[in-house]
Amino acid sequence: MKILHIISQKPGDTGSGIYLKNIIKEFTDLNHSQSLVCGSEFKGEFKDINICSTYEVIFNTPELPFPIIGMSNIMPYKSTVYKEMDSSMVNLYEAAFKKQVLKAVKEFNPDYILCHHLYLLTALVREWIKDVKVIGFCHGTDLRQMNTHSLKNNFIYENIQKLDKIIALHEVQKKEIQKIYSIESDKIISLGIGFNNKIFHHIHTKKNNEIIDIIFTGKISYAKGVQYLIEAFSSIKIDKKIRLNLIGMGHGKEYEDILSQSKKSKNKIIFWGIVEQTKLKEFYNKGHIFILPSLYEGLPLVLVEALACGLRVISSDLPGIKPWFGDKINNSNMITYIDIPERISQDQLVKQNEDIYIENIKSSLLNSLDTLYQTNHNFSLDQFTWKNLASQLDNILRDIKINN
Repeated sequence: MKILHIISQKPGDTGSGIYLKNIIKEFTDLNHSQSLVCGSEFKGEFKDINICSTYEVIFNTPELPFPIIGMSNIMPYKSTVYKEMDSSMVNLYEAAFKKQVLKAVKEFNPDYILCHHLYLLTALVREWIKDVKVIGFCHGTDLRQMNTHSLKNNFIYENIQKLDKIIALHEVQKKEIQKIYSIESDKIISLGIGFNNKIFHHIHTKKNNEIIDIIFTGKISYAKGVQYLIEAFSSIKIDKKIRLNLIGMGHGKEYEDILSQSKKSKNKIIFWGIVEQTKLKEFYNKGHIFILPSLYEGLPLVLVEALACGLRVISSDLPGIKPWFGDKINNSNMITYIDIPERISQDQLVKQNEDIYIENIKSSLLNSLDTLYQTNHNFSLDQFTWKNLASQLDNILRDIKINN
């Protein structure tokens, strides 16, 4: 099959970008021909992606004089926020992507177009391209955009409804898509996410049990709950030495405020920045506890990567995670869920509930520290690999072909 992938952001750096890159890799192994339209900061930025052709939409140019637009308000690179775009910026964005999308379709002649994010670009592609099957992938941040502002929402609503299929991360998200877009259930398929088991797995390495290493991986931002994590971690007083390792980057005032907050902690906190995946595997295998106190996620890949490396995991009780993991993992004592109190919005707590959430994080940390070695890792993660996910997606595309 000939498959054209489209994403408005960079392929990589974010959850959706990593998803895209891994699908491309696995589809290469399945002998599919592939091409890519994506956002970029300079020509030739993605030479590492093994693909037939790449059609880059380059930002910060005379034709597109602003940074790449981010699906999240805080991105791991300098970005523009959708809700702050004026009509002139939207017109330039549409023109730049239309040129590359139409060129890709003409030159590559795909059998299918796979568009990431149920948002503006996917809606535009559906309007521009009538004679190719278009499948949209939901990553969660796209639904948040629809729920928080009204940039071309009517246009997006009408064209997302016209997609041939939609891939959701989990059943809870599927219901949310149905609610927002009034789409029939059988058009949406819950597929989950995958992880690279060739990188993330248990290796025999000596842990430093004199210091308990707690690891967070993700954007250093408020939406990820990092400020609450630091507050909870800083208040822990136990006989053991503990260290919080924050892996990832942030930008702007939020990041500066979090850095400043961390300096007040009597327990050690280290900011590692962005870490390459093979190095991240070493962090996980040498660490003891992984924690993700995020207030909003699609389906966090980092949880299964941490589990694969043998880490005890703590996660906020986000929709879709428990059913995705299933009873065997949930009951293994390898994962603890943090209750999230009432929120104003998807990624903001009611002010008076912030202290409650900090206490919930602290309790989860203390419980995991007390029962650190009382774990049962007798379960398989094979069903969560990228290879398995790509195989399911391949079957979905073949079914569409047969039924049409």
